[in-house]
Amino acid sequence: YLVPAGDNHALSQKLVALLKDPDLRQRMGEAGRQKVNACFRIDRTSDRYVDLYREMLSAEPHGSSQ
Repeated sequence: YLVPAGDNHALSQKLVALLKDPDLRQRMGEAGRQKVNACFRIDRTSDRYVDLYREMLSAEPHGSSQ
């Protein structure tokens, strides 16, 4: 859940909803795990960094007068 910063009432409502619904907690936890595994696995993250470095190395330097 996202709640507005400083909105303690909205935060407490969401926390109570989660406390009352173990199935929802399970589904949200599993969805979070899947998101992390899909987006932030070490092999995937390292591949993205390698791609970024290659792109940066092949780019023309700023201020080039060619």
